[in-house]
Amino acid sequence: MSSDEEKRQDPQEPPNGGARAVGVALGAFAAQIVGWSVRVVGIIMLAMLIYAALVTKEFAPRHQKNMFLLSAFKQWPYILTNAGFLLALLGLYAPVFYISEYSLERGMSSQLALYQVAILNAPSF
Repeated sequence: MSSDEEKRQDPQEPPNGGARAVGVALGAFAAQIVGWSVRVVGIIMLAMLIYAALVTKEFAPRHQKNMFLLSAFKQWPYILTNAGFLLALLGLYAPVFYISEYSLERGMSSQLALYQVAILNAPSF
């Protein structure tokens, strides 16, 4: 990789590279301060995205062609692929929202059940 390519990747490191650590830390933080956790997460994400948007350069020239093709929605392989992606997305992320309640129903202590999302995210390190 040339030094020019390495310079291009540097601005994207904070939002991409710290996602795993922030996910675990904010999961534990959210268990302690539930009321403010969504606001704090939003502020942190907003700051990181603003930084990335300001310092990231555009790699390829812009194309003037239409980006949205209505004719694609008439092709069955495209429709079935998108439906499969939607089902996979629901299957992957829906358990994250219900893991704490499920843990409580199965007899886990309420303190440990609140940390289930952070525990679920820990293997991403």
